[in-house]
Amino acid sequence: MIDIEQLLTYINLEEFTNIFVYHQDEHVFRYYSNGKFVNTEVPDFLKRHLLNDNTSLYLFRKNDNILTFYFFRLHIQNKHFVVIIQDSKDGKYLNRFISSLFENLWELKLGSVQLNKEIDFLRDELNVCEKELNEKEQELNRLSELLSSKETLLESLEESVSILKKSRQKMLKLIDGFNMPFFSMDINYDLNNVNLAAGKFAGETNLPRLVGGKCFKMIYNFPEPCKWCKYEEIKQTKSCVKQHIHYEKDGVKYVFEQSMFPIFDQDGNLIEVGEYINDITHQYELLESLKKSEQELVQVSKKNIESINEIGALKKAYEDLSNEYEKAKAKIAKLTSVLGTLVQQDTVNELLQLRGEKKELEIKLAKALTIIKNFTKKHEENESKIESIAKKSLYSVERLLNILNNKKKIDDEELKKVFDFLSGQILYIKQIIEKQEEKNESKSSN
Repeated sequence: MIDIEQLLTYINLEEFTNIFVYHQDEHVFRYYSNGKFVNTEVPDFLKRHLLNDNTSLYLFRKNDNILTFYFFRLHIQNKHFVVIIQDSKDGKYLNRFISSLFENLWELKLGSVQLNKEIDFLRDELNVCEKELNEKEQELNRLSELLSSKETLLESLEESVSILKKSRQKMLKLIDGFNMPFFSMDINYDLNNVNLAAGKFAGETNLPRLVGGKCFKMIYNFPEPCKWCKYEEIKQTKSCVKQHIHYEKDGVKYVFEQSMFPIFDQDGNLIEVGEYINDITHQYELLESLKKSEQELVQVSKKNIESINEIGALKKAYEDLSNEYEKAKAKIAKLTSVLGTLVQQDTVNELLQLRGEKKELEIKLAKALTIIKNFTKKHEENESKIESIAKKSLYSVERLLNILNNKKKIDDEELKKVFDFLSGQILYIKQIIEKQEEKNESKSSN
C-alpha cells in the first residue's frame, strides 16, 4: 500500500487537481490531499471502470464541464494498483504528469549511471575491504591461536601462582611456627614482615600493627637504632652476621644469639635485611656455671694436692708411729718378762721403774692411736671430696655434651671454650687417677 504512494510522491502532485490510487487487492480507494494520501469512498461513477481492465480513459460531464479520468493499471511487487488522474479535456495535467515521469525517469537514469559508478567504486572498495578482511581474519586467527596459547600459559601461570600462594602460606605458617622471633626490615629500618614469635616478644598480638614501624622501636623498644645493629656492615659486605647480644626486658636479663642476613631484589640490590634471635640465656648461664665450676675445681685440686702432701706427711708419721709401736710392743714384751722376773724376785725399786716406763709407753701409744684415727678420718674425708669432685666433673662434662648434641651449629669461640674446659677436666681426672694409683700401690706395699 505504501510503495506506490511513495513512488507518486517523487512527482510534484500539487499541480494536479485530483490523483487517486485504488489498491485492488485490498479494495482500498485513496486520494491525494494536502501532501498525503487519505482513504475515501469510491465514487459510484468510477466503480465499474476500476474493475474493467480495458478502461484507460473515461469522460464524465458535470454541468457544463467535461471531466476526464485516465486509468493507469500497475502490477508492482505482486500487487495490483490503479492510478487515476483527473484532467481537463485538453489533457494538460496528463501532459504534465507524463513529462514529470520522463524527467524523473531521466534523473533516475542519470542517478542510475552515477549509482553504477558508485557501485563499481564501492565494489572496488568492497574488494579491498574483503582483502583487508581476509588479512584481518588471518590476523584474527593468528591472534586467536596466540590468545589460546596465552590462555593456556595464563592457566599454567595461574596454577603456578596458586601453587606459589599455597607455598607462601605454608612458608608463612612455617615461619610462624618458629619459636624464635623472626622479622625483616627495609633500608629505613621499617618492618616489612614479622612472625608470631616476634609479635609475642614485642608484646603485640595484632601483627599488622607492627608492620611499617621502626624495628628498634617495635621489637626492642629503643628510641634509636640498636647499638649492636650490624646493618651498615651487611650493607658493605653483603654477607650474614652472627653475634651474641645482652638485652634486659621487664627486669630480666637475656642473652640472644642474633643472626642478620641480606635480602636482594632481582637486580642484586639490597632491599631488606632479615633478622632472627635465639634465646641462649640458659646455655650462657650453663657455660658461666661451667667456668665457675672449673675455677672451683682448680681450687679444690690445689687443696687436694695440699691434702695429698699432708697425706704423705701423715703416711710418714704413721710409719714412724708404726716403728715406735713395734719398739714399744717389744719393750712391753720385755717389760712383761722382766716384770714376771721381778715379781718372783720381789724387787720393788725395779718394779716401780718399770711401771713408770710402762706409763710413758701407754701415753705414747694413746698419742699414736689418736694420730692414726685423725689420719684415717682425714683420709676418708679426702676420698669423699675426691669422689664428689669427680662426680661433679663428670656431670659437668655430660651436661656440656648434651648441649653440644642439642646445638645445631657451634662457632669457633664456643668450640675453643668447650675444648679448654674439657682439657682441664681430663687433666684433673688424670691427676686423681694417678693419685689413686699411688695410694693403691702404697696400700699394697704396706
